[in-house]
Amino acid sequence: MFDALPDSTGSHHPRDWLLGGSEQAAQALAELAKTEPERLLKLLPRFRPGIHENPVGACLRELARNTQVDTALVAAQIVDAASRGFAGSSFRSDAASAAGSLAKRGALPEALCVLLVRWLEGFEFPTGEDEAKRPKDDEEVGAQSILFGMGSHLVEGREDALLLTALKDGLLRRTPPDVARFRSIVECYLARNPDPRGMRALTWLMPPLIVRGTQEDAQTAVRLLNDPRVLRSRDAVFLLGQMEDRLDTSTFVELALRLSTDESRWFRHAAGELLMLRRLRRPDDLVVRHLVDEIFECGERWKAPDTLVGCAHVASTAWAESDALREIANGYVTAALRSNVDIVTSAGMQVFWRADPLPRSDYTREILRAIIANPRALSTSRSGPLVDALAEHLPYAPDLVCTVAEVLVAQCGSDFGDIRTARAADAPALTEIAVTLHRMPGFREKGLALFEALLDLQVSAAAEIVLEIDRRTAKQAPRRPARRRSRQRRGQS
Repeated sequence: MFDALPDSTGSHHPRDWLLGGSEQAAQALAELAKTEPERLLKLLPRFRPGIHENPVGACLRELARNTQVDTALVAAQIVDAASRGFAGSSFRSDAASAAGSLAKRGALPEALCVLLVRWLEGFEFPTGEDEAKRPKDDEEVGAQSILFGMGSHLVEGREDALLLTALKDGLLRRTPPDVARFRSIVECYLARNPDPRGMRALTWLMPPLIVRGTQEDAQTAVRLLNDPRVLRSRDAVFLLGQMEDRLDTSTFVELALRLSTDESRWFRHAAGELLMLRRLRRPDDLVVRHLVDEIFECGERWKAPDTLVGCAHVASTAWAESDALREIANGYVTAALRSNVDIVTSAGMQVFWRADPLPRSDYTREILRAIIANPRALSTSRSGPLVDALAEHLPYAPDLVCTVAEVLVAQCGSDFGDIRTARAADAPALTEIAVTLHRMPGFREKGLALFEALLDLQVSAAAEIVLEIDRRTAKQAPRRPARRRSRQRRGQS
């Protein structure tokens, strides 16, 4: 079959356009790696270089993913195939991917590492590629945190990135980790002045090197980030966040300021998150403290509110998830909640999404007071987490919870009675708060007023409670005996 479908057929059958070519047949053959790996290993030596590189590469890739197949055996097959003349681009990419899968299981054999380094040194960088691709979701900036959100999703699939990934895992998983050798490989790669995509690929390979390496390794990363083509990438932002504690103030601030003046909203948002992260981790850093305070004061040098939104997201995350950082973050979160910019207050409201449960402290009371002072904050995000938090905090601060609930109904009341809105799902919990307040000494009238307001809004949960009370009342009322007709009247009838 593969003699009739050499690599040159690609994805097209030479005689029937409805059938696939070498690429599809290779994928079908590679499925044997899941069920009959031993049989597949015996078939590989029968394929010929330059003619059958697609099936050999696909089979090696799938064999490496099968954890039941011995790592050394697959590694030896890769080296053997290369020694027999397999060297096409598709084969190298598949072999590099296979080596990356093997490296996730443990250190790579020396012979395979030597082969991967040789391929990396001979890699020809493509020309004419886009040097700086702007993130396409600028319109969604501010909806969630960058550093503490979904994370980076730009995964490079090019051959040089695959080779670097395999070498990174294969060398750093040795005992002890061969950090010096991987650093040398990275330095040689940088010295060849690769294109921007290749340099950006390094940003998601550097963190393990920085964590396990020396200050020299951190300087290698700084040199990489100083290239404007590299810094203007998502993965560079994550790298800068991960190595923040290895950088001096001047270097970190310089890189963050370059991001803060970018034309893309995404990078301005990222700059705010990075600066707030540094502010929280290093409270004694007066330079960063001054910059963050200036951002919250909306200084002219900042392209507000994008940078401010980034600061608010990280402050909210720290407030909700770290007892140690809450004291510093509290002032920034309350400032965000008092902002007149909706996207900023929405970032501040994230504390209710992340805090589980809401801490019983003065910091929480300050957060609730900030919301009361700026009712507009309640309309900038869904109320579900807030209502749940209010219900949990009701026994500890009934006065503030009652006021927030009143403001919430006044600000967004119509939504609670409209089943077409997301807030309608929060109406039962809000109704329960009103009923609980009605039972608490000193809040009976306010609880009743809140409950009646929900009835006026036609909240079904409140109406069901009234119906239930009516049913109970009807059952408990004493029944009057049925009036019996007199004999005279029965006779008349």
